[in-house]
Amino acid sequence: MQPLKTMKQTTAAALAALTLGVIGPLAAAGELADAAVAKELGVSGVTHKTTTRTWHGKTYTDVAYKDGRGGDLFALRLGTADQYSLWKHAMGTVSTPVTGVGDEAFQVKNFRAICARSASSAVCVTPSFVNKNLTITDQQIQALVSAAL
Repeated sequence: MQPLKTMKQTTAAALAALTLGVIGPLAAAGELADAAVAKELGVSGVTHKTTTRTWHGKTYTDVAYKDGRGGDLFALRLGTADQYSLWKHAMGTVSTPVTGVGDEAFQVKNFRAICARSASSAVCVTPSFVNKNLTITDQQIQALVSAAL
């Protein structure tokens, strides 16, 4: 049996894997248009930057959205439907089901990410914690996830 500290580190690594996208192949889902994000969130000047990375042979795509002042809005994780089961398994008991988004969805309450899948893709939206000028609601997160699927 692992010591408690090692178990906590393992759990933290699993959470980091989800939030950093270190599990799962390249995305089949799509980026969200800046204008659509601006309309959904009620902000202007939205821009985004797409980064594709490979870590331990797994490729993933992250899209970082910012407001017109350069403040972080949210991160969009893009993956395939196969990736979704890995995300869900990594979250274990810290996630709760979400209805009305994709074929299946869950939310991780401690960092408010909502992940969902369709037949061919999986996405996660994680709102920024550092932009204190904007509060993104759970309903807006769900709308962004649905649009990305």
